[in-house]
Formats: sequence, C-alpha cells, structure tokens
Amino acid sequence: MKTFLYEMHKKLNLYILFFCLIMILLPVSAAKAEEREIRVGFANSSKMISSDTVGQDSEYKTGYGYDYLQDIASYTGWTYKYVYGEWSELFELLSEGELDILCGVSYSFARSTQMYFSQKPMGTEGYYIYVKGDNDDITADNIKSFDNKKIGINAGSDKVEKLRNWIILNGINAEVIAADGYNELKSGLMSGKYDAILDTETSENNQFIPIIKIDDSEYYFAISKKYPDIKDELEKAQDKLFSSDPYYNQNLQYKYYRNVSARKILDSDEKKWLNRHMYINVGYLKHMLAFCDEDEETGEPIGVIISR
Repeated sequence: MKTFLYEMHKKLNLYILFFCLIMILLPVSAAKAEEREIRVGFANSSKMISSDTVGQDSEYKTGYGYDYLQDIASYTGWTYKYVYGEWSELFELLSEGELDILCGVSYSFARSTQMYFSQKPMGTEGYYIYVKGDNDDITADNIKSFDNKKIGINAGSDKVEKLRNWIILNGINAEVIAADGYNELKSGLMSGKYDAILDTETSENNQFIPIIKIDDSEYYFAISKKYPDIKDELEKAQDKLFSSDPYYNQNLQYKYYRNVSARKILDSDEKKWLNRHMYINVGYLKHMLAFCDEDEETGEPIGVIISR
C-alpha cells in the first residue's frame, strides 16, 4: 500500500512539474509569435525620429515619433528596423511596399491613393516661411517684398501646391524651388541659394526668422497599402493609448516641442528699436510674492519677476 501511494505521489509530482513547464513556456512562445519586425522610415531632419548620426541601427535614437512607436510596440509586440533616407526616397519606398510605416506625414488625397493613413493624427504643426536672421529685404508687413525672391521647399513636402497657391492669391511674383532633402534646404538658405524657405514650426534653428504662417496641418502615421493588417494593429494600439491617456499627443508634444518657438531671434526692426532704447522701464507691485515684491533693506525688486 505504501509503495502504491509512493508511486502515485511520484507520478502526481511529475504531472505538476510538466504542467508548470507548459505554463512557463506557453507565454514565451506566444510572445515570440506576436513579434513582428516593422520597417520604419528614418529621415534625420527633425525631432520626429533623430540621432547624432544616421545609418546604424545600433545607435541611440530619440524623438516624438520614436517614443510614439515604442508605446505602440508595448501593445503590438512589434520590433523595428529603421530604413534611412530623405523624405522623397522614403515616400517612394513606402509606396512600393519596401517600407511599412512612416511617421509625421500630412494627409493629402493624392497621397491617400498610394498609402494608408492612421485614423487618428499623431499631432499638429504649422508651416512658416523663414528667412535668415540678417535678412532686411523680406518683411511680413510688406507682402510685395517677396517679389522676385526664391523660396525653397522640401521636394517631398505636400505643401508645394499650398505654397504656390499662397503666392498666387497674394499676387506675388516669386519662384518656388524644390530642395533635394532637408539638409539642402537649410544649407541653401544659409548660402543664399534661396531667399526664404518653407518649414514647420517644430523645426529648431536659431539662425532663421519666421516671417509669415501659411498653413496648419495634422500629421499621421502613413502605412504601406500592401499591409492593411499593420494599419489595423496600429489603430487598435492608438485607441488603447488614448484610452489610458486622452491627452497622449499633447503630452508628447509638450515633451519634445515645449521649448520650440516660432520666434527665436529678433528681426531687424526689433534690433533697431532696442538700439534706440538702452533702458526699458518695468513696473511691479509690492507684496505680491512669490511673483514680486520689494526688498525692505535694498529697495530692489525680488521674486519670480526678476528670475533669470
């Protein structure tokens, strides 16, 4: 009897051990089955996805789109392979199905025939015409100052027609020139190849001044038409993101773009005004700490108002 019970106990332990091994291995196998490598376009031209150098998958990456994709992957189980190139190259790869996802793409009907767009936008940005900081010829209050000027725009941008229509509507005689990539756009403005360029408000450059805003645009995930299942998975993950954080886009935008300002340097008129006014008188109220007050001993203002 004892031998029988011993054998039964031994078999029971083996069954329990086998069951535990199955329970441990099943989630791992499921996770591996869910893993899918997604090819993502990487244009090192903005805070969407950026790094110090381009062309190596092992390098450190950051950016609005990069963070967004990592959060999407927490629901989909995706891994990513980054494909490098200029915007025009990446659009072509996406259209041909050699790329799965491209971040930060503005919607247009023409593009929608070549690629899918996520139902929910990734964010919103404005488009400005920029000039060099020392440019005194082009001013916002004189629209005719754009006459006979060359305005550069990224060849892959859907704003080419917007810019041309804006020029026509304002009766301006200006030439629109497509640049072969974002780096050429910036260097062209610095070298004088372009008198002005069209760029987004999220672009950071301390040498350029925004003159006038011509458009606002929401931007989306663009997905290859060959993979509608990727679109479905991505949109389900976005729904879950917004369910847990209804202000997900705004919070991410604040993280990456809170220090981005459309105006970063003074234009020529503002510099002239400052040269004529060596001192600026600023009034403040007493007994308004922590905002402002007067030091009883020195008579100097104190508080947040004088913080640097």
